[in-house]
Order: sequence, then structure tokens, then C-alpha cells
Amino acid sequence: MPLMFVRRAQARGLTRRPGVETRHAFSGGDYHDPAWTGFGVLRALNELVLAPGVALPPQRRANMEILSLVLDGTLAAEGGALGAGDLLRLRAGHGHVAHEANASAEAPLRMLQLWLQPDRVNLPPDVATMPAPVASAQGMRTVAARGLADALPLESAAAVAWGRLGAGAALDLPVGADRRAWLQVLAGGAVLGGETLGPGDAAAWAGTGGRVAAGRDGADLLLVTLP
Repeated sequence: MPLMFVRRAQARGLTRRPGVETRHAFSGGDYHDPAWTGFGVLRALNELVLAPGVALPPQRRANMEILSLVLDGTLAAEGGALGAGDLLRLRAGHGHVAHEANASAEAPLRMLQLWLQPDRVNLPPDVATMPAPVASAQGMRTVAARGLADALPLESAAAVAWGRLGAGAALDLPVGADRRAWLQVLAGGAVLGGETLGPGDAAAWAGTGGRVAAGRDGADLLLVTLP
């Protein structure tokens, strides 16, 4: 399966503010690269590290669906305290002021944020959370989608899945012929379309599903499928 491109972790944009470091897959905030402005309705994909006790300034957001996945540490947000693997979905709708902070005074917080463009605008804001999948679970689980039970609801044609593979395990990825896909390695390593991907690396393709194989340390994966 031919890949459209690979986005290496270290090639992403980097911005720093006191107590906050952000890696940007796409242009946003103080980072701008005209070659990387989004992928379909996926408008932002940021990996943030907050120092102990640091809070982000209140941020007003509108007409975006924002998913925050805690990778390490504890996030304090409207959904309460979220630990590693927990997921927060904010439907910003006609306008919402987000408050996010590192709940720990001792350990850093690392999280991944996805911004998805919704199909409908100016809806009432809404916040929902999902606990971390069972640590021993293998394979892919859809965690956010439209009209799917046991997943966070989205007002977007995108779908987001979380996956875990043991060392050397392989998996066919659920991508339809009329869809595009973005696969990001959260931890470990994987091989996709002949490319070896490490933590923070991502690859994209269009058309039928691909097959991913985990490296010797296994792999935690995030899959975003889009129209």
C-alpha cells in the first residue's frame, strides 16, 4: 500500500513558552509552514508537554471538535482529572473557554490534541470524557466517531481509533476505499507501507486499508480516518 507521506516526529514544528513545549504536525499558533496546513478535516495535531503545576491560559475556541489524549501525567480540565490513556472531547460549538492544566506539582504532563473540523457550526458546546482502554487490550478500538455506541460522539465525518499491538504482532487497519488515513505512533515502533515509524512519527495514505506490524517493543497507535 503506497503512502502519501511520512511526517517524522522531529520534523514537526516546535514552539516553546514558559513551562509549555508543543510539537505541531500542522501550522497553528506561533508555528506556520505553508506545506503543512492540515489533512482533510484534521486541522491540528499537537503534542504538548506541560511542566509540573503549569496551566495553559484560558483559550476561547469555536466550531472545532477537540480531542485531548493524555499520554503521561494528569490533566485537569472541564472533565475533571484525567490520567494516562484517558480521552477528553470538547465540542466548542458557538464558543467555549477551555481551561487546561497539569494537575501535578511534581510530574510533567504530556498530551496529544487533535482538532477536527465539524460538519455543522454554532452548536451548543459540550464536553465528554472516556476512560483509558484496558491496558492488556490488543487491536484497534474506535474511541470517537459519529453514531457509534461506546465511542465519544463527533459532529464530523472523521473517526479516531486507538490501538495496541504486542511485539511483532500485525494488524489490518480498518480504512475504506473512499477514505484517507493518518496513523501516528504514540509509543514503541511499527512498520507501515515499508516505512519504519518510531514514537511521534506519522504516515498517511488514501484508499484501502493497510497492514501495520509492531516492532520488538510493541506499539501504541492512533488512527484517524477521514473522508
